[in-house]
Amino acid sequence: MLEKNFMDYFSDVEDLIGNFINNIKKRNRRVVLFGTGYCLSLFIDLMKDNAIEVAALCDNNYDKHGKSYDGLEVKSWESLEKGTEAFDVVISTSHFHEIERQLRERNFAGEIYHLPKEAYYKNTLYGKDFIEKHKKEFENTFELLADDISKKVFINIIKHNISIDNRYYKEIQDLEIHGYFGTELYCNCDNDIIIDGGAFDGDTYREFLSDPTRKLKEYIAYEPDEDNYGKMEQIQDRRLRIIKKGLGEKKAMLRFSSGMGVSSNFSEEGSQVVEVDAIDNLHLSGKVTFIKMDIEGAEKSALLGAERVIKCDTPTLAISAYHKKEDMYDLVTAIKDMNSSYKIYFRHTFYYQKVAIQPDVIIYAK
Repeated sequence: MLEKNFMDYFSDVEDLIGNFINNIKKRNRRVVLFGTGYCLSLFIDLMKDNAIEVAALCDNNYDKHGKSYDGLEVKSWESLEKGTEAFDVVISTSHFHEIERQLRERNFAGEIYHLPKEAYYKNTLYGKDFIEKHKKEFENTFELLADDISKKVFINIIKHNISIDNRYYKEIQDLEIHGYFGTELYCNCDNDIIIDGGAFDGDTYREFLSDPTRKLKEYIAYEPDEDNYGKMEQIQDRRLRIIKKGLGEKKAMLRFSSGMGVSSNFSEEGSQVVEVDAIDNLHLSGKVTFIKMDIEGAEKSALLGAERVIKCDTPTLAISAYHKKEDMYDLVTAIKDMNSSYKIYFRHTFYYQKVAIQPDVIIYAK
């Protein structure tokens, strides 16, 4: 049982994201999102979640003008200035100082909003309202956590998501693990069959081999990206099986949106077509012992596609839980529904990050 009301854990935490949204909504104006790069989809989602109407997108890159993202047209600032309807600006790029200076120099009279720089490296943004709305789901997950480390990490990650205050990361820095295998939650065995969903260029594979004492029967790497797949093909290891596909609930060809935001995901508007398949469709040489997934928000679908393996083999799972706001509880529910014997742990790592602002949050189930 909870030691206290779940929301009490956050009573003294600044609701920076909630206040940001409330300040925009008080104006009751449509907004223009300025910046259509890495952070765009993050801010489109934030506006949608909070019923803020986005009038248009804006970017200084002329090559993007006239294009559309999520049904919104990218316009030049000059064309927006000629319009008659008033609007405010939400800066959806980390270069907010330059954009704000540009708009003030052009005598823009509306409000200009931006978040602290750390927020632009996040995968999801939400305020206390979101936690309150999904309080039961967060509570249920918290109660399932198997150790005190998990509970501390779980609470502090949420605190940072609300406040963008790095002291909450500092409070758990001594609990950080070093990669997927740098934790006692992974136990090596002679006949390890590892499935790596989102193998990238082989970084997790190299991490595994960094300890020469580790034993391996087969390492199965899923990577749909042409360049990354090509890099992995150059690896000489008979134990490595590379599959040029993404992971999903079933075999399919899906459109994928990438290159325009941290929330890259499968969507009908995606410019790329990716083949995905289910782990349960694999021809395996033995019992699967470990499954890692870091697949840009497609983790739940991929878990459902591994239901038979998860039920029969009970492999240790290491599942990324930071791509979507609901991941921290939704993925835990999916895992427990498939195999109730699992114990659930939360860990975090900056091991793969070039900028130590947004950690990988990982659900371990074993």
